[in-house]
Amino acid sequence: MAKNGLRYIVLFCGLLFLCGSCAVNKTAWDLTEYINQGILNIAELEQKSLEIYASATGDQFKSDEHLSAALKNQVVPYYKRFLDGLRAIHPKEKEVQDLHALYLNAAESLYDGFKTLLLGLESKDPATLQIAVQSANQKIQQGREANQKWRELFIELSQKHKVFQEKKKQQ
Repeated sequence: MAKNGLRYIVLFCGLLFLCGSCAVNKTAWDLTEYINQGILNIAELEQKSLEIYASATGDQFKSDEHLSAALKNQVVPYYKRFLDGLRAIHPKEKEVQDLHALYLNAAESLYDGFKTLLLGLESKDPATLQIAVQSANQKIQQGREANQKWRELFIELSQKHKVFQEKKKQQ
């Protein structure tokens, strides 16, 4: 019985040590979980919608009808699924919650921009379309800027908590 008791004490102390180590940096753990279990599970939806949007705008623009179809059939639905997935993520630690709130705001701005542009294109009214395009471009730009700020803050937070460190290049 004494041997078993000693084993349980050693096991218990080991578990306390492990739990204590985890508790040292809850933010690092939460940030890792946030990216690996949250963002990476839905990132493909965002990437796909943004690629389709880019292929129907700018130098790739073909016609209002083509852009409208891309927005209606692909961009808006994919981005809505992405946004719904983003809204379902609930980090535990304050720093990660703040980071996530920034990403949510960026995504909501982009989504609103896509929907505004689609409504303008569907209106078939040149004046409404012009107003919609200006408003949509502003929302999309705000979303892009907030998204860039999210990336910068993510890198900063990762470095601060020693998460996702880059491997040193071999010379």
